[in-house]
Amino acid sequence: MAQFLRYFKFILVLQLLINFKAYSTVNIISWWDYLDKETLSKVEKQCNTTISNDEYYSSEELLRRIKNHKYSIVIFPGDVYNLISENIIKNGIDMSDVVEKYDPKILKIFNEIKLNRNVGMFALTTTGFLYNPKQIEIEKTDFVEEVFKKAKNKKIVLIDNYLESLYLISRNNKILNSEEGIQKFSNLIEGTHHIISNDYTKIIKQNDFAFAYSWAGTAIEMIAKNLDLKYILLPEVSYIAADFIAANNNNQQTKCVLKNIASRNVLDPILARTFYFSPYGLPSKIENKIFAREYENFIYNNHKLNWLPFPSKADYDKQLNLWQKIKISMNNKID
Repeated sequence: MAQFLRYFKFILVLQLLINFKAYSTVNIISWWDYLDKETLSKVEKQCNTTISNDEYYSSEELLRRIKNHKYSIVIFPGDVYNLISENIIKNGIDMSDVVEKYDPKILKIFNEIKLNRNVGMFALTTTGFLYNPKQIEIEKTDFVEEVFKKAKNKKIVLIDNYLESLYLISRNNKILNSEEGIQKFSNLIEGTHHIISNDYTKIIKQNDFAFAYSWAGTAIEMIAKNLDLKYILLPEVSYIAADFIAANNNNQQTKCVLKNIASRNVLDPILARTFYFSPYGLPSKIENKIFAREYENFIYNNHKLNWLPFPSKADYDKQLNLWQKIKISMNNKID
């Protein structure tokens, strides 16, 4: 009997330890290369917990992972907000005390999109044109058709992301069907040597490279490798895009990790490394002068740009399917 009781106590203690570990581990899912080990280690010590971090490379992959695993914290792009917000709204953590510390100019545009109070911003960027002035000149007053005509017989790159590229084609007007979308895209790129990709490190080195429709962070990274390149926003087809952060439960470990990661002290170094814009405004020190210039340009001129939309579940599926059809019709390899 005594031996049985000792065994029972051992099993009970073991189960308690397992439950404690499961409870105290905060599971995060974020874009690839956002959260480095050093940052997570500091937050673990601050919150007296352990953190696991899964990474994804696309919105589609994020949705697949969320379906199969319940994450404590999700760092997600705006295009999936309406697909994952139900649980965030129901079980998440109020981010109002974090949001109120944002730069006033950023806070103003954030309030315009009217997301739930359980959602905070993680990073912001813009879409624009990275171009080679030896091959093409782009002015802020240019219409998008003019830009593409200037690139005739030259190499161009478009973001392999359905939302950014579809709204480049439609200029903030909803594309109704596949045939219309394919035709508009075909008309726009006619005469150019076009590539759809998110990795164009090698392409910018080619003599016939004209431009890439790109996120600001990627463009700044490319300019650092080739100082002859320039980046420009065209209000007609340049948009604000953002990644957001939210919790899927409201336990204390999750709350501590969430508020720490969303704080300026943690965010600014991450975003300076990845060339994204912080909701807190200009950091005190930015070593990259090109990044500093674009950062300041964004802070003071973001009111001239539209947000990329937050599609419904039905629109998400339709637009993603349309983008796949466009890529197939253009005989592009899907990255």
